[in-house]
Amino acid sequence: MLRNHLEWRKSFGTDTLLDWDVPEVMRKYWPGGVCGHDKEGHPILYQLCKDFDTKGMLKSVKKSDIVKLYVYRMEQVMKACEEESKKRGKIIDQAVDISDLDGFHLGMVFAPGITDAMKQVFAIYEANYPENLHASYVINAPSVFAIMFTILRPFLSEETKRKVHILGRNWKEVLLRAVDKDQLPAYWGGDAVDPEGDAHCRSQIAQGGKIPSSYYLKEQVSLDRDKMEKVTLQKGTKFDLKFHAKEPEVIIRWLFETEDCDIGFGVLYRAEDGPDNGSWEEVVPVNRVNSYLVPEDGSIVCGKAGIYMLRFDNSYSWVHGKTLYYEAELMEPSRDVAFERETVGDQAAASETTRL
Repeated sequence: MLRNHLEWRKSFGTDTLLDWDVPEVMRKYWPGGVCGHDKEGHPILYQLCKDFDTKGMLKSVKKSDIVKLYVYRMEQVMKACEEESKKRGKIIDQAVDISDLDGFHLGMVFAPGITDAMKQVFAIYEANYPENLHASYVINAPSVFAIMFTILRPFLSEETKRKVHILGRNWKEVLLRAVDKDQLPAYWGGDAVDPEGDAHCRSQIAQGGKIPSSYYLKEQVSLDRDKMEKVTLQKGTKFDLKFHAKEPEVIIRWLFETEDCDIGFGVLYRAEDGPDNGSWEEVVPVNRVNSYLVPEDGSIVCGKAGIYMLRFDNSYSWVHGKTLYYEAELMEPSRDVAFERETVGDQAAASETTRL
């Protein structure tokens, strides 16, 4: 195991990674950073979702840069551990993660390339930094967080999952049990601010924002069509994909592109027991999209059980057939993993279990 780790560090260039000139677009617009430490001296890594321009970022960097940034931040954490160890005269080799999911949406998970990159990141973390997590606190988690966890769960060890705490509405109180006020940014319930008085401590924790198109790469990352389904729509025809949602709150996601021409796309719904020739309700109105210029991706949370249909519409074209490459799936959140949703009482903290 140690040999594999050392070989990985050598091949990845990890020992000199902190000398990496992080692309400016990532320094400015990829939310998060290392700031402060908890009461025991563990450095704190912040991961943020609010104002994260996922699509803009994916147009501006390579997938390998995404993986490299996460390893870079982990090496920053390890360096902070060494510095804090010297200050306190004891070994500190673990960190705290605070993931603020305010602003999280499914596009952050299903955007082309992001899922594969995050799977690779978590595989690297588990293989090479398995004991370096002291605790992870997830705050402002929406219900669809369960879907993200379903995707990443296979890459997490049981020990790591036990260290993850999904906090409730009183998360500020819970964080202050672990972190002194002067080490927690004021925005998250502490007293810490930047020299300029910024409550977010932006000099250490990037806050995201809309990415200017001037950062976009000339060569955009293309989809791997060999792994996608392919269908040709003749002129004047439609192509439908049906999914049966057995219960509300499941998610349907899609990703597609076309060759040379646009195509109509929308999502329709009908009750499970509706007749085959019954009327369909529009969930996402059918509109023409320029999927030959930019891949289209998206998702919906099914509001009720029934049949959902993805419609690809070429009925308006009486001249051109369309070649469509797509992938689509219905996803159900994991039901067999319990997370601790912590609350604070007058004395000791109580906990209630929420299933995702």
